[in-house]
Amino acid sequence: MKRRLGLLLALASLGCQSNAGLHYDNVHLSVSDEAGVDVSPANSCLTLPLLLGSQVEQRHRIDAQLELVLHADRDRVLVRFDGSGVRAELAREQLAEPLELDVESPSGASYRLVLIGGCPKPST
Repeated sequence: MKRRLGLLLALASLGCQSNAGLHYDNVHLSVSDEAGVDVSPANSCLTLPLLLGSQVEQRHRIDAQLELVLHADRDRVLVRFDGSGVRAELAREQLAEPLELDVESPSGASYRLVLIGGCPKPST
């Protein structure tokens, strides 16, 4: 019994020697209006799911008539603007390059969306 407990503790300690953990891909979102003013949502970072079949979705109201929808699975991010016909898809392999989209709200306001892999570290 003591031998099994010792082996179990040894194996458990081996699993804790590294803090590398699993690699989650993140996508950072920034939105600016036509004057260049940042109107990004407070939660502007989306973590792509790791498990096959998992999905996440975020919705952000940009103005009264325009909503940004980000839908992600482990392989891609779909970007859609409800209230406009603008749609785009960004594959996981493309996360290193920024995706820039210009969209016009039904109200006539113009916005620029930039989506890029990685999220900024919170400032302390």
